Amino acid sequence: MLQVSDIFAESSFRVFADGLNGGGIIKVRCVPSGAKTFSNSALKKGDIYNEAIKSGAKGLPFLKVLDDGELEGISALVSSLDSTNKEQLLSRCSAGPGDLILFAGGHQSSVHRTLDRLRLFIANQLGLIDHSRHSMLWVTDFPMFEWNETEQRLEVCLSSTLPLEILMK
Repeated sequence: MLQVSDIFAESSFRVFADGLNGGGIIKVRCVPSGAKTFSNSALKKGDIYNEAIKSGAKGLPFLKVLDDGELEGISALVSSLDSTNKEQLLSRCSAGPGDLILFAGGHQSSVHRTLDRLRLFIANQLGLIDHSRHSMLWVTDFPMFEWNETEQRLEVCLSSTLPLEILMK
């Protein structure tokens, strides 16, 4: 999960501009070879989109990096990126041809919840999780509690920010 709020600080993409103006953040998750694996329909109204909605997101902005390095996806998002911002985004995500970039914007807790749910769903879809194995994980820098806006109280934090690469070990 990578922070990209600064890249979209002056964006013409209204969804991101409104979110940032409201004190929110924008983060991304890059899925290696995801552009070739997941169809536009899965991302726009299918399984992956539905997982984002179930997490509380209002939509799922995404970009696919094509073989020639051009971007495909939500047209308003693609057109909001000038060449400098596009290069910054691709560099920060270490994204190359065939990769998929998934976005989440809003309050930090909702962004983390959405990208975590997508991480687990995609890892399961790609067969990256070995359910027959148990592995130890030592968490050293993870929030113990998070604020539940609905119930107006602190709860044990269940969201995770582990990259897909951790699941492949």
